[in-house]
Amino acid sequence: MIQDTEEEFANTILNLYEDKNQLEKMSKSSIDFVKENFSMDAAWNVIKEDFE
Repeated sequence: MIQDTEEEFANTILNLYEDKNQLEKMSKSSIDFVKENFSMDAAWNVIKEDFE
């Protein structure tokens, strides 16, 4: 979560820390993003044409 100042960033983190549902949603979204873009399957989808 990007903020313009250190204070805004700290407040965002504190709010996230207090909102477990939002924290879980953000965590799941992050895991899904990594799987979709940086997993072995994602890498294979990029290069598989070269091997077919």
